[in-house]
Parts: sequence; structure tokens; C-alpha cells
Amino acid sequence: MATSQRPVSKPSATPTAAAPSVLANRYFLQLWIAQALTMTAQNATWYTVMVVVEQSTRSGTQLSLAILSVVLPAALFGLLAGVVVDHTNKRTTLVVTNLLRALTLALYVLHGTALWVLFVANFVFSSISQFFGPAEAAKIPLVVRREQLLAANSLFNLTFSGSQLVGLVFLGPSVVKLFGADTLFVTSAAVYALATALVWQLPRAEPAHAPLRGLLSDQRTVLQTILGELREVVETARRDIALAFALVQLTLVMGLMLVVAALAPRFVVAELGVRADDAVVMLAPAGVGVVVGALTVAAVARRIGTLDLARRALPVGGVLFAGLAVAPALLRQTPWPWLGMLAVMGCAGLLGVLFAWVTVSCQTLLMERTPSTVRGRVFAVQLTLGSAASILPLLFVGGLADLVGVAPVMFLIGVAVVTTGLAAGARVRRGLLTPAAPDQSLRPAEEDS
Repeated sequence: MATSQRPVSKPSATPTAAAPSVLANRYFLQLWIAQALTMTAQNATWYTVMVVVEQSTRSGTQLSLAILSVVLPAALFGLLAGVVVDHTNKRTTLVVTNLLRALTLALYVLHGTALWVLFVANFVFSSISQFFGPAEAAKIPLVVRREQLLAANSLFNLTFSGSQLVGLVFLGPSVVKLFGADTLFVTSAAVYALATALVWQLPRAEPAHAPLRGLLSDQRTVLQTILGELREVVETARRDIALAFALVQLTLVMGLMLVVAALAPRFVVAELGVRADDAVVMLAPAGVGVVVGALTVAAVARRIGTLDLARRALPVGGVLFAGLAVAPALLRQTPWPWLGMLAVMGCAGLLGVLFAWVTVSCQTLLMERTPSTVRGRVFAVQLTLGSAASILPLLFVGGLADLVGVAPVMFLIGVAVVTTGLAAGARVRRGLLTPAAPDQSLRPAEEDS
């Protein structure tokens, strides 16, 4: 490891300045629209599942099981997915996974009153998605220029944020209330079919990769093959502390978001006194906050540095999360109980901003500092780590919330996030940053006609 103390370079363009040239690339535009459609449909589907489970059981344990059915496939198949993506055509993977997810949504319609059908559908849908996520992340640098990566990531995260706002706050609640859960599931299937058509038009040509068939044709077991492939990922992260730090930060944020998803329906019912399907009082500010964060991340990162932004944002988010947990109880002691609702909405909005800052900056670090030959595996490892890190908490937080209350559990999680974020930030600040070698795969994309 080199002895240089030089920090990661700051981004050179804001999304506002770079976005027009990025959007002029029709391949990026198609990938971006496909992401917007599928993420909106996915968020509306998850919303509907959580509402069905909450209204049917009023149980934090059942909500945790619903989230666990989504998370478990990432721990089981995430690493395998990264290996497969790095040895297959990314465009083909995007097409197949979108088509399979459209077909899988039919399972949700069969749920009736049997919740286990919803859990099975969640598991199948999430298993397929493990291959889509790394392929999408690995495809972005293949269709945009290197200097546009931050803008592209900001747009993708802006869309990710907007899809949460549209799916969780508008599409999901309105369709479920007016037409029922089954209509929402059918609508989502149609959206995935449209996304399949969009990614079908992406360029087939990609950098050469070792074919998957040849990779598995020798005498080694599949597990040995996967472990061998992942050693290169470990070595890549070990040589670059900034890359390793980005993996840790994204893991913490992903785990936190999954735990929050399991606790949020109980929180709005028990602490705010609203119906589960009226949780927009908390979801809407968070969604707006994520949009604001995606729009401002480049300006903030240009001022303080991408790495420093990622290092500072998470501990502050932990403080806000702890404040979110205790705000309703504290403000119920005042003559103005509505202040509790405003405090929750404010904390949720700021959490959304910080979530976007951490996510965009860390994903940009990964894309800038990871060679194309291992990029799919790096993103798969990150998704797997985030899912695996949340499994144990998910097994207990629902039951613990039923036992002692959702607010105390959320407060303890906030304290844990602050502690972990500060420790990770101090470690990377003391470390020696090794500038990544230029990745030749990030050469300027050919101009689109």
C-alpha cells in the first residue's frame, strides 16, 4: 500500500451540468427509464405486501418475516450472482431477469388469505433480482463516459428516490385503496414487461469476459469456483481502503434500511396513531429528502470530497434515527401534540437526504476504483453483505418490538449506527489511500447516433 495521504479526488461536475449530455445517450436513457419503471413497481409491490401483512396480523414478527423473505435470497445467491454477471453478457442478464420478474408477480395474485404465499413470492422475486442489480450497476460504466459517472449515479439515485416517492406514497396507496392489492400486482407485472422491452434494445457488445460455461467446466466444485473468483474481490478491497470503506458504508446503510422497513409500519401505527396504509406522513418526507439529497450530492461532494461526505453523513443519520424514535413520546408531553408529527416528518426528511448522500458517494467510489473485471462481483458482495448483516437483526427486531415497543428498539439501532459510523470513519481517516489505477474499461463511450 502506498504511503500517499492524498484523498479521493472530488467530482468534477454536478448532475445539473452533466445531465443533458448523459441523457443524450439513448442507451443510458433506456437503462434509466427501465430502472425508473421497475423500481416504482417494486416499491409499490413492497408497500402492498407490508400493508397486507400489517392489516392481517398486527404483528411486528410477521412484518420481519416478510422483509426476511426478501433479504434471505441476497445472502444465499448474492455472491453466485456476482460471479455469473461477470461471466455473462450484462444486457442478456437484464432482459432475462426483468422478464422473469414480470412472470413472478403472478404469484402475488394467488396470496388470498395465506400469507405464506406472499413470503414465497417475495423469495422468488428477490432471488431473481440478485442477478439484475449487479448487471445494472456493471452496465452503467459501459454506456457512459468516465467523467459522467457521478452524474449518471446521481440520476439513478434520484430515480431511485423518486420511485420510492411515487411507488410508496402515490401509486401503491392509491391503487390499493381504489382497486385492491391484486390490481397493483397485475399493474406491476405489466411495468416489468415494458422494462424488458427497453433493456432488450441496449447494445450487445461488451468487453470480453470468460464464458460461464468454461468457468464451471473444470473439475472444481461450484463453491470452489465462487470462492476462487471472490478472492480477487477481497484482494481488490484490501489494496484500497477507500473501496473497502465504501463497501462497509453501503452495507450499514442497506442493513439499516431493511430493518427500518420492518419497523416502520408498526411505528406509524403505535407511535403516530395512523393507519398502516396512511404511512405517507413518514414516507413522503423521507422520499422528498432522498430526492433533495440526490440533487445536492455532487455540489456537497465537490466541496468536501466524495470520501469525506460518505464518512461524515452516516453518524449524523444515526443521531437523527435515534431522534426519530423518541420524538413522538417526548413531544406528547407538550400542549401541542402535533409537534411530534412535525418532528417525525422533519427527521424522516433529513434521513432521506443523508441516505442519498451516503449511497451516491459510496457507489461512485466503487465504480471509480473497481476494475471492470471484478465490478459485478464487487457490487454483488456489497449487496450480499448488506443482506447478511440484516438477517440477524430481522430475526429479533420484530419480536423485540412486540415485547418492549418499537420506539426503544429504533433508539438502540440509532445509537449502534452512530457508534459504527464513527469507528469506520476514524479507521479510513487514519488509513493510507491508494489511488486506483485508471480502468481502461471506462474509456469514453462511442457517440450515439
